[in-house]
Amino acid sequence: MTVYFPTVRTGKMKQKVLLRLAARRKSMAEIHPKSTVFVLEDDPGVRDSLTALLEAVGIRTRTFVCGTDIVRSAPILVDGCLLLDICLPDFDGFEVLRRLRDANVQLPAIFMTGQEFQAQSAQAPRLGAVAVLRKPISDTLLLSAISTALVSAKAQTA
Repeated sequence: MTVYFPTVRTGKMKQKVLLRLAARRKSMAEIHPKSTVFVLEDDPGVRDSLTALLEAVGIRTRTFVCGTDIVRSAPILVDGCLLLDICLPDFDGFEVLRRLRDANVQLPAIFMTGQEFQAQSAQAPRLGAVAVLRKPISDTLLLSAISTALVSAKAQTA
């Protein structure tokens, strides 16, 4: 799969992506008007690209660089979903989600990884993950997983 990030597009291809994102923006913003995707990614290029993609379709983001930062921010993690990298400098994404669950954060989670984590990915559903996505991730797959997670979050609070 290919990551479709607007920041790396040029020429006609960039125009097509931006038009497709503009069309999707209205529907995502209408479906999830007050939702935030809390992004945990230590790579600044990937983090910025994810933010650009999500904001291009009308989804608010809040980014974190390490597991410690997002765990400390547990009280503000409401109305949205978690997008968590698995490989992090301080502790892995699974441990981040365990600590957030201990802090009573019940948001649905999506894990991202550039590594093979088949053995560990079995624990993802038990922690409340709706998906484990392998990088590079297509924009369509990522947005579909996020939409599923946000619908799940709304159902939890209803």
